[in-house]
Amino acid sequence: MDLEAATLQFCKTPHLERLARRLGVSLPAPGTGYHRHLAERVAHGIEYDKRRAAAEERRMTEAVRVAEKIAESLGEIGDRPKAQIRRIVALMGAQWTSDACEAAACLVAGMGPDTLGLLRLPDGTKRSFGGVFFAWCRREATAAVKEGRITRRQFFR
Repeated sequence: MDLEAATLQFCKTPHLERLARRLGVSLPAPGTGYHRHLAERVAHGIEYDKRRAAAEERRMTEAVRVAEKIAESLGEIGDRPKAQIRRIVALMGAQWTSDACEAAACLVAGMGPDTLGLLRLPDGTKRSFGGVFFAWCRREATAAVKEGRITRRQFFR
């Protein structure tokens, strides 16, 4: 039994029950040893929560690394575009974002016809490479919302 589990043995039962509910841990059946079983389940819940937080931290670190690389390739130096790219990587994934960057590069290089209208703004001025990338991402993410692959809440966040 580690230090946290030992500390939980001295917590009062209502506090443990509240903590168990917050962690999503099921409460044991009432009876003898209820407090001990509850403390053990809460300790396991805390360990699971720590592992999940560490995995999320690793995923976000990877997303930041990929986003920085994509921002550099797009020539985006501002904080706002970099933050938008980080959000795109976090929502859609690193592979999807890299593919979107390649698709934008192909459009800018003229390898495909601009049938989608992504190369120019509505007033007719030409978009930058980063502008084409963001327009491509917006179009593809809108299609993903319509198909149900991501929710509207995730998209507009």
